[in-house]
Amino acid sequence: KGYIIRTSEPRGIQIVSESEDEEIYEYLVGIPILGYANAGTPMVLAQEQSLGILQADKSLVGNKKNLFGLIIKGDSMNMRELEGKKLEEGHYLVVQRASDFENGDVVVAIVDGCATVKNIRKEKDIVILYPSSNNPIHKPIYLDVNSDSMINGKVIKVLENPNI
Repeated sequence: KGYIIRTSEPRGIQIVSESEDEEIYEYLVGIPILGYANAGTPMVLAQEQSLGILQADKSLVGNKKNLFGLIIKGDSMNMRELEGKKLEEGHYLVVQRASDFENGDVVVAIVDGCATVKNIRKEKDIVILYPSSNNPIHKPIYLDVNSDSMINGKVIKVLENPNI
C-alpha cells in the first residue's frame, strides 16, 4: 500500500511506495477539517466539528502554523481565485487562524454565530465582507468594527479535490 501526495505544482502529485511510508510523514502536515463555511448568506452555525484530517504536502503551506480546513457551501465566492483556483462549492479551504488582514484578503468571518467566507475591506469604522460571484443575489455585509462579529482566519489555499 502506498500514498499519493500533492505537490506545489499545478495538478502535481507524487506516488510514494510502501517502503517510503515512514519518510512520508516528514513531508506532510495534518490539517483538521473543522466544518463548513458559507459562501452565501451566513446560515450554517460556526461549530467546530471534526470532518477528518487533510494530509497536505508541507510545500503547499510552508511553515505556517494554526491551520484548519473548511468546506465551502454556496456560490458567493465562485468568481474569486486564489493561486489560480476558484472558491467553489465543495472545495476545501486551508485557513490560517488570524484576526489581522489586508484589504482584498479572503477571510473566514463569524457573523451572527455563523461562519462565512468573503473578501474583506476596511473603511474607517466599517468592515465590509463582499462576495465575488456571478450570482447577483449575493450582497456585501457591512459590520461595525465594534460588533460581535470576528475574523477567524485568512484563507491561504484552495484545494479542489483533496483525498482525505
